[in-house]
Amino acid sequence: MAEEKGNNLKHVILAFNNVLGRLVRQFPLLVFIVIGLLWTVFYYFSSSPTKMTFALSFLVTFVSIIIYANTKKYGETLLTFMLGLLTVFSATWDSYKSILFFSFYLGFHAIIFIISSISLAAKVESELKMAANFFDLKNHNAIYKALQKVTKINTKHNVLGGLGRAEAVKFLAFMKVPIDKMPEAIKNIEYIKIIYQTNLNMSLDFFRSLYYIKERSNFEVNVTNFLDIIVSKGMPITPDEFFHIFSRTKGLIIQQKLNLLAYLEELHNLVYEGYDIDQIIEKLHKN
Repeated sequence: MAEEKGNNLKHVILAFNNVLGRLVRQFPLLVFIVIGLLWTVFYYFSSSPTKMTFALSFLVTFVSIIIYANTKKYGETLLTFMLGLLTVFSATWDSYKSILFFSFYLGFHAIIFIISSISLAAKVESELKMAANFFDLKNHNAIYKALQKVTKINTKHNVLGGLGRAEAVKFLAFMKVPIDKMPEAIKNIEYIKIIYQTNLNMSLDFFRSLYYIKERSNFEVNVTNFLDIIVSKGMPITPDEFFHIFSRTKGLIIQQKLNLLAYLEELHNLVYEGYDIDQIIEKLHKN
């Protein structure tokens, strides 16, 4: 339960970062407006020692909560929290020290933001260059620009950020998915990731299986409908277990030994008959 809540928190933070990044790209002046507002607030609190102590105590509390939400380590978080409060209440705060503190604090975050943005942009560029080289080395520049446009198309739920979309584009390029079909494919990958709360790599692998079923069999697969069928079957297994079984047995559908509905029905029956994961995989191949 704790791990599930942690994953949900990570998805919320990731979605918030993606929305924030999109706002910054669309409205660059927003950064300066936010910095100006923060500086105004900090200047107000630096006008008296009491206000400064309250502001820093709130800041220490807020940061400690974030640390605990990410680490789930109460002891270490409590120690950090107590040391932070002890430092705040031990210092004598005047206007000069307060303004100096907030200046370094804002400056630190501004530098970290710039470094992180540069690092992220470099990773995105590297992923797209690799995808363009693999897709068509002779027309690298044109392909790179086309793939770059795909990564700039925002997904519906904002779960995949710029780097996530770039990784998905590279994966789709390796699969030789046409560029004009990539935006829809990325939407489906995001849908899989949201429904099953999985990491990106598992979502990509599952999408590849569905894509090959659609391309190499007579069964028309729609990701949304497929997931709805799984839910309607009431599979009493975890997403990780289902993905593991499906990755080992998807060839039965691709080779048309079983159609998709018959496969899911057989899997559903084997689960309810009490077979474990390895036995289910063996039974499916024998049947």
